[in-house]
Amino acid sequence: MKIVYEIGKKKISSNAEKANFILSNKKGGYFSLSDSPKSRYQGFFFMDDLRMFKTVENIELVNNAKTDNKINEICYDLIKIKRKRKGIIETLFMPNNFNSLVYELNKKSDILIYLDVKESYDNDEGGRFYDIFEEKNKVVIKFTKKKNELEQFVIYSVVKADKLSYEKVNRWVKREYELDKNRNSPPYERYVYNALKLNAKRIVISCSKNKDRALKEADFIFKNLYKTKKLAGLNKKIRFNKKIKNKELDISYNCAVNSLDKLHVSVDHTKGILAGLPWFFQFWNRDEFISLKALILIDKIRETKGILLNQLKGIKTNGRMLDRYPNPVMESVDATGWLFVRIMDLLERKKLSQKEKKIVRERLEFCIGALLKNYSKNGLIYCNKKESWMDTIDREGFNIEIQALQLCMYKLLNKLDGGKFSKYLEEKMRRDIRKYFWDGKLLLDNLNDRVIRPNVFIAAYLYPELLTKGEWTRCFERVLPKLWLKWGGLASVDKDSPYFIERHTGENNRSYHNGDSWFWINNIAAIVMYRTDKSRFKDYIAKIIEASTKEILWKGALGCSAELSSASSLQSEGCWLQAWSNATYVELIDEIFG
Repeated sequence: MKIVYEIGKKKISSNAEKANFILSNKKGGYFSLSDSPKSRYQGFFFMDDLRMFKTVENIELVNNAKTDNKINEICYDLIKIKRKRKGIIETLFMPNNFNSLVYELNKKSDILIYLDVKESYDNDEGGRFYDIFEEKNKVVIKFTKKKNELEQFVIYSVVKADKLSYEKVNRWVKREYELDKNRNSPPYERYVYNALKLNAKRIVISCSKNKDRALKEADFIFKNLYKTKKLAGLNKKIRFNKKIKNKELDISYNCAVNSLDKLHVSVDHTKGILAGLPWFFQFWNRDEFISLKALILIDKIRETKGILLNQLKGIKTNGRMLDRYPNPVMESVDATGWLFVRIMDLLERKKLSQKEKKIVRERLEFCIGALLKNYSKNGLIYCNKKESWMDTIDREGFNIEIQALQLCMYKLLNKLDGGKFSKYLEEKMRRDIRKYFWDGKLLLDNLNDRVIRPNVFIAAYLYPELLTKGEWTRCFERVLPKLWLKWGGLASVDKDSPYFIERHTGENNRSYHNGDSWFWINNIAAIVMYRTDKSRFKDYIAKIIEASTKEILWKGALGCSAELSSASSLQSEGCWLQAWSNATYVELIDEIFG
């Protein structure tokens, strides 16, 4: 299959064995497909009351199964997807701020529509009822979910075509999901509902729990399709950089900006950055704060400030924040630190008013006091098992990036109040960290565990003053041979460690922080190596950029940076579209070429 990117006036292409894509509507919903359904997380999803619902499972040409009609080219322009077959071109588009999907063909054809209405994580196959009827020259598919004869929810999928010519298929079909099987995410099989066969050139599918809303939206999108596409195009600011001579790099940068924008949403009166699609469709505080630097770099200051100042309200009495919204599971040990790091970024750009500085200072003073009271021992900050960002392993005790975050909070307080006490806290903690964590060559990841992990790069990114540039250089030269992967990434644990697993284990998360290479960490590492000694570390930096770029363009969902890769070889694995992976890539390219 040929993959083509057409961004502005620039165009690149390459061949790939397979390709999948993700479109989004800027209100939490998305549409994802491969050449055929490969995962129960693919299809058309929309959000309602911060719950993610799946509706359409696939849209398929009737003669799709013929060998000579397979997809041979897929083209992406940041707004829509075009899939080309022999004599047929499909165009797929999601309008911003609508729970609708547009499917167009270059000529009338017979189309099959499959549905699998459910909540995203719900795999129960019982109690599913579909009812198909016509209303106002559109086809309405009513789905009712029942459990123990009690109605759970109802969802309407409304189909509007250029000319209503259809027949009810009303047939259940068994799917086998290859991607889910590969990532050890059962069930791998599921029955879906083949609802309709239409003969059309253009269709709009609108979904809602409210039938009238879905009917009206389908009419509106169909009538205003040209305007909707034009508006989407106007909202996509192409950011080509004259300093970037490599066309692939320029296009991948624009793709990363766009992919982060897909996750920057307003849904049910909540604004922020979703952690990832398809299955991290919540606002994870740590992930969001890390990702916000990229928003600042692309001049979304007002949006960034709104998120950060609003999140100050989420600091609990113990100085911590919950890990996500909605449906929090636990507290995040580092979310508050990252919150104030990003506020520091705004302060350094002089983007805070005096009133806002006062609010920040008061919350920061409270937060520091609460953390010292509840989580401090001998001036250092500790955490319990599985509370750090590496939440699938214990890492109980004193972790290096947590100490760096505390230092950043002291530093910010000193900038805001100029007080001697905040400066004293900062200087004392820096001395203590150097005393207990630094041995002259290695900065420990955890005081209770000498296993080498890449979190020293986070510490260097957050608080470079902890060591001198020469000391950071020695540190990196000590850890890189232990962590470096020849394809251009860092393992999440020493390759010689008994914990190390070289291949991603999927939903069984044994490899997650014991081998898997995280793109956000790789990008952060390249940033700090560039800042520390760009000549000495130039080969590492170049290789990381090359790997991250290749993954965005040619490895996973088109134009999206995924969550992670196996250590053994460059892959696009984990969540297909991950906020902090795209955000730190934007930050890395800006650091070097900005």
